[in-house]
Amino acid sequence: MIPIHPLHAAAFALALAAASAIACGKSAAPTADPPPTTPNAFLARGTPTFVLGTLGDARADRDLRGQVELVRQLFFPDAPLVTDDALADDLPDHPVVYGGPHVNALVRRLAPGLPFSLGPDRLVIGEHTLAGPDLQLITVLPARTEAPSHPELLLYAGTGTPGVAEINAVTRGDSPLVVADAFGPRLTGRWVRGPDGALAPSFDPPARRIAWRDLERTYARYRFPAEIGAADNEGELIVEAERGVARALERLGLPPATTPTLTLYVYPDLRSKQALTGNAADGHAVPVAHALHIIGRADVARIADLVAHEATHALAWYAFGAPGTPLLGEGLAVWVAGGYGGVPLTEWRARLDGARHPPLRELLGPAFRKTPERIVYPLAGLVVEAAVTQRGLAAVTSHLYGATAATWNDACARAGLDLTTLEQALP
Repeated sequence: MIPIHPLHAAAFALALAAASAIACGKSAAPTADPPPTTPNAFLARGTPTFVLGTLGDARADRDLRGQVELVRQLFFPDAPLVTDDALADDLPDHPVVYGGPHVNALVRRLAPGLPFSLGPDRLVIGEHTLAGPDLQLITVLPARTEAPSHPELLLYAGTGTPGVAEINAVTRGDSPLVVADAFGPRLTGRWVRGPDGALAPSFDPPARRIAWRDLERTYARYRFPAEIGAADNEGELIVEAERGVARALERLGLPPATTPTLTLYVYPDLRSKQALTGNAADGHAVPVAHALHIIGRADVARIADLVAHEATHALAWYAFGAPGTPLLGEGLAVWVAGGYGGVPLTEWRARLDGARHPPLRELLGPAFRKTPERIVYPLAGLVVEAAVTQRGLAAVTSHLYGATAATWNDACARAGLDLTTLEQALP
């Protein structure tokens, strides 16, 4: 069974947690006073104001808005949304800011007073200098009274452009400061003040990272833990994984030359994958890093389906941007894979006949996450299948894929889709 994609375990799902959910870690000297606020606690205080960056290109603007709208529609539908160029010197209360200094004018203005340096390919924070386009930073920054001043704010930013692809999937909402990479949280900690009042990070021991053995093939780069030998079925596994990536490229209509090379990290078992990534699914994707993490199952016949599903998340993000709803994000992946949990999509309609589930309109919102995965994933695939049959893949990826619950009706109208037909796609 293909477990739920990490997008739907988003950090924002923790927003309703108790405001007392403070990260437990080793004490620092000097200690922060008052205790640092966590993202959970920040979001639990009330309705935020989302602040979008506008310094990037059209693709960056679209991805930033997509990440914000995804969580805004699911959890804070009444929250105001403003762009950085619409802000005066005084910031709104309770701001949740998306984008680093290279894509957000507000963060660029605040940069001289920030306790880190962030750019398109590098993050310098405390004693750590990290390079690469796939680093992500989530932190609650304490209020600053010195110029440039700002209230307490929650920042979602990263390297790359716009640096926030799937950042909602980083689930350490109980830590005031998180730095993530292609594997998940790499550094976690809190802010402390020195004798001069300046903020500095105090990090817990870093997450474990290991050496990898690389194999290059036609459609992807395969990485296996260097500390263990090759499994007997390694060659067969790679063949099946290549089939999965090829299927995703073909079904999405993407020539390989126009897409980045994917990197597949292959783990010998669930325990090792969870230890290194914090994710307990058989497979998951990190689109910003063009990376897939999969368990090298003994049943390699299932690998092609798993890889096709997860490759769709990475390739679709690159080609079409961030999905506006979990329904279309997962539905497209199920449709590309041709099924779910080893069962072809053609059989799921009969299996779901009579199953209780919310109507399509509700599945565009929080009901998707509240419905059992074994029901909602095949339902999403059937919706995408109906839309593709009715109007073609281009209409789905151009209009429905990025649509939110609020813009769904307009997106369907632009795509020329009949809503009744889509409703009938659900058993």
